[in-house]
Amino acid sequence: MLDASGTRLGTAVQWFDRTVEVATERQIQLVVQAALDGDLQRRTRKDGKQGFFETLADGMSKLLENMADVVRTIKRAANEVSVGADEISKGNTNLSRAPGSRPRASRRPPPRWRR
Repeated sequence: MLDASGTRLGTAVQWFDRTVEVATERQIQLVVQAALDGDLQRRTRKDGKQGFFETLADGMSKLLENMADVVRTIKRAANEVSVGADEISKGNTNLSRAPGSRPRASRRPPPRWRR
């Protein structure tokens, strides 16, 4: 700090409590790493957060829920495709076993022999 004539009076320090900021940063790191490892259930807590950090925690939760919904939808669709493929396979097997359903090549008359 300086006086009106520019003489140095001393030093002033202002401390900021970054406890919430550092804790939020660590929580975000853990949630992101869990998501990268396939765990979309972990969330960042909103308790004790305000402003940007509360918005960030809420946004991360919404993003992860959206991703989890997409994964659930894909799993359901893949299961339906699998069930459909099994039904088609069983239907083909049943048709191939039905009487009179020999392959076309076996329905041809025997070759004519030379006379």
